[in-house]
Amino acid sequence: MGGSVEKGPEVMKPIEIVAPGIKLARIRAITLFPMILYVSTEVKANPCIRAHELYHFNQALRWGVLPFYAVYLVLAIFNIGKPASRHPMERTPYRIQRDCEEKRSTI
Repeated sequence: MGGSVEKGPEVMKPIEIVAPGIKLARIRAITLFPMILYVSTEVKANPCIRAHELYHFNQALRWGVLPFYAVYLVLAIFNIGKPASRHPMERTPYRIQRDCEEKRSTI
């Protein structure tokens, strides 16, 4: 008769915080699992920056939090002095952000 509806697994969502006191170079947002910190409400409302940070949040979920940050930091050493977008673990998030910004500019 009225069978039960199966629900998928719960999807973990980040804790998103506006932290205007954070001033790190040109960083407007940063994922520090399980949080995403934004420098302002305007930045948090930007869907392109949010997509970039959500990609990192999901990377940490897929890889495991400690392995994600360990690999990220080791690779960062080899990218000192280079644009952040050149970091291997930043290429896809920056592409997603750039594609989003291009779509928004044509609206």
